[in-house]
Amino acid sequence: MAIAVTPEGLRAWFAKARITPDMLRKVHDLGPTGLITADMFRRTYQASSSATLALNGNQSEVIVYDHDTVTTDLRQAGAGAHDAEPAWLLASDQATTAVRASTEDWLPFIFISPLAWRMRRTMRSHGGFELAARPTVTPDDTLVDTYIHADAPDLRITLAMPAFTDGAVECEATILDRHKAPAGGASGHLCHGCGAEEAAAGLRDMVKDIAAEEA
Repeated sequence: MAIAVTPEGLRAWFAKARITPDMLRKVHDLGPTGLITADMFRRTYQASSSATLALNGNQSEVIVYDHDTVTTDLRQAGAGAHDAEPAWLLASDQATTAVRASTEDWLPFIFISPLAWRMRRTMRSHGGFELAARPTVTPDDTLVDTYIHADAPDLRITLAMPAFTDGAVECEATILDRHKAPAGGASGHLCHGCGAEEAAAGLRDMVKDIAAEEA
């Protein structure tokens, strides 16, 4: 059976898949790097840390849920880390329904550029960053990834760049403090042979400096 790469086709493809209470517990326990992905080949959802994602341009794996959203769902369902199973079941049902309703939002991530994947890998290898939220693609085709650094867990770094352009592009980073207010930023040009390593390392140093000032 072949998958139809449309919102309706994805909903049909994942019709039997569920987000379970155990997945929510795992994301809850992992903290900000906890994510749920949709596996296009296995037609299942999986909970894991973003640190375990290969970031190798795998178009069959799409991030569909993140820690902040899970936290909100648990709060709305009245579920805490040690609450009764019915509350976790309610939260998992709500999460499954929300993910099924958002399949239109999955589509851009099947087609994002190799350069965008390279920047994700470089943010990890040269900056020590890990993804900390479900990515978004804006109406003007800008990919926005959100990162966290282990040395600055209260800060978030958003990185915006064209989602589908594989040539030289402009990339803009914003560092957000614990109140989600801008605390710093940078912008510059990226291409396959330039800019990525310097940008990741520079952002790492900026984040550490800001964290030290806020300590």
